Amino acid sequence: MDSGEEYSAMFTCGNAPGAGNGNPVALLIAPTNVMTTIMRNSGLMDNQQI
Repeated sequence: MDSGEEYSAMFTCGNAPGAGNGNPVALLIAPTNVMTTIMRNSGLMDNQQI
């Protein structure tokens, strides 16, 4: 991280209906180019810029 590379973070919170009583949280921190690839491949981006 000291190299000056840009990083992005994304988090999720909550359960699918009926999946339990807790509120799990997932945090992903990755270089921005990796995060962009993940978002595009997941279908969360529809030809949008991050």
